[in-house]
Amino acid sequence: RQRADGSIEVLGRDDNQLSIHGYRIEPGEIETALGRLAGIRDCVAVVRDIGGSRQLVAFYAEADDAGTALSPQALRNHLAGQLPAYMVPSLFVKLAALPLTINGKVDRKSLVARDLEIGPLDSDALLPRDATERRLHDLWAQVIGIDHFGVEDDFFAVGGHSLLAVRLATH
Repeated sequence: RQRADGSIEVLGRDDNQLSIHGYRIEPGEIETALGRLAGIRDCVAVVRDIGGSRQLVAFYAEADDAGTALSPQALRNHLAGQLPAYMVPSLFVKLAALPLTINGKVDRKSLVARDLEIGPLDSDALLPRDATERRLHDLWAQVIGIDHFGVEDDFFAVGGHSLLAVRLATH
């Protein structure tokens, strides 16, 4: 905006776009795609700093009549079929209900500040079976900042990116 003295003041963006790893992301697109999945009552996508790296995280609440629980892998697969890979969250966090402000809107700030309480691994996720797999798992966990993945998971799907891959290669 232009101030009374003629100087220009930059206020920042007036939309909900997020920037992560050089991509501009509209979280509403992710939320719409995730919300189309049967069994999802509410969802929101935010960018969080996890292990020193910005990562896309989806918080969701299941519908009361969801039937069976939705796994993070099922959610990831659903979104991968509808969105570019850089828009698929690396982490899915199930909540009983999304936090709301006193005005009834989703409290995104509290989600960004919240301690992540990640549920159990998918039942089909393989845990490390030997010393080599354990060492690799520990290295990934150290670099990515979470240890919530199986040995057959994709480094990039669980929060890794090219800069973290370089950091991993130096270990």
